[in-house]
Amino acid sequence: MKFLAVVYFGFCMLAGARAQTNVVFPELLSSGNSVLMTNAEFRCLSGGKLCFRSGLSEYRSFEGAKLSPDVLAKLGFTLEDLHKRQELFNQKNKLASAAYAAQVAVLAQRQQQLELEYEKNAARLAATAATNSASVSQPKAKNNGGSKRRY
Repeated sequence: MKFLAVVYFGFCMLAGARAQTNVVFPELLSSGNSVLMTNAEFRCLSGGKLCFRSGLSEYRSFEGAKLSPDVLAKLGFTLEDLHKRQELFNQKNKLASAAYAAQVAVLAQRQQQLELEYEKNAARLAATAATNSASVSQPKAKNNGGSKRRY
């Protein structure tokens, strides 16, 4: 689970998510004022999710609606802003998914072409091998010194 969190946060940073360090919450509160994390450092924003780190290896992300309005205010976000960011993030993901699906279709078609070429080449090689085998197995006619022409 920790590995996935690290991968997620690595992606968060690579995807150009906004990073704002030095904002630490001694107690990260939920919208119901329960403690979600202690010593939670804000790391980045990915779409509409806010990502936090506590200690060296605990990473968690939360939707804006699940966090206390005070947390959002301290970070300078509103729920409306986070919803817009999430919609934009979803649109970008759909476009990327469509592009990926198109690329996979092209690669699948190319693979089919290569398999057909392979089958044709295999059949051609088998026919050539059969022809060569047949010509090697037929004995050549011997000349037993029969009729030699003398002039």
